[in-house]
Amino acid sequence: MKLKPKESLDIGPWSDIALDDNVTQSWQCGDLRLECRRDGDDFWLRHWYEHDPLDNSGKSLPPGSNAVVGKDDAEWKRWRTNAFKALRFSPHFPDRPVVVKPEHAFILPAGAQSQVYVRCPVWICLAAVSPGEKKIVEIATVILSDTWFGDFFHGELCFWISSSARTECEINPNKTHLAICPVKIINETDAELTVEKICLRVRGLSLYQMENQLWSDETTVRLQSSDGSSQITAAGKPPAAAPKAIKICGPRDPSRSNLFVRAVDSMRQITGFD
Repeated sequence: MKLKPKESLDIGPWSDIALDDNVTQSWQCGDLRLECRRDGDDFWLRHWYEHDPLDNSGKSLPPGSNAVVGKDDAEWKRWRTNAFKALRFSPHFPDRPVVVKPEHAFILPAGAQSQVYVRCPVWICLAAVSPGEKKIVEIATVILSDTWFGDFFHGELCFWISSSARTECEINPNKTHLAICPVKIINETDAELTVEKICLRVRGLSLYQMENQLWSDETTVRLQSSDGSSQITAAGKPPAAAPKAIKICGPRDPSRSNLFVRAVDSMRQITGFD
């Protein structure tokens, strides 16, 4: 059966997309390219990645990645679903913490605080709507490299974001796949600390939107020891920079909204982990 292609569309702002039987539709978001079609109770999808050289939010297709580069190698996958009329696109944070370096490492004196902003690529959740919602699949908009945060004995697997955390907020509503995450770091120790890496635990954050720009609630990191151990709290409301933002997605794991864990690297302790 011959399929009639439709013009490629950007999927931001996030919305429901009507699907007609046996019509292929395509979208792009970040590095991600999607094509899908519905055939009765069958939903077909394929995706691939094409890196945008002007977007350094993530390192696309790192060594060892199974992601497909280029449309020619993308294979169709089929889901058996009940018939539905619309496909819901919604953003979610990655399912692991993300690690980022400040634009420049900085020293935080005892009792001082600093505000930084992290731009985190989101994942897309596709769900069938008829009239309830049934999740189909989640797909990353940018393929991020794996990294380890911590030492050889205590640490966790995270994603690495190659763009830097900055002290100024850079709003770009054309980058619908990037969420701005405000982070307030407070040094509650009695010594100065050098902040070289930040581990942002996005599973406890919500997503908000204002004028097509995605935001997270603010994370407050209270440094309580020289090894970076911290009290981490998610505000649970729109950030001060976007007070009228509308909540569009809750946290993956609400229990992760208040933690006592390591949140920054204040020194290079292991060769190769800088």
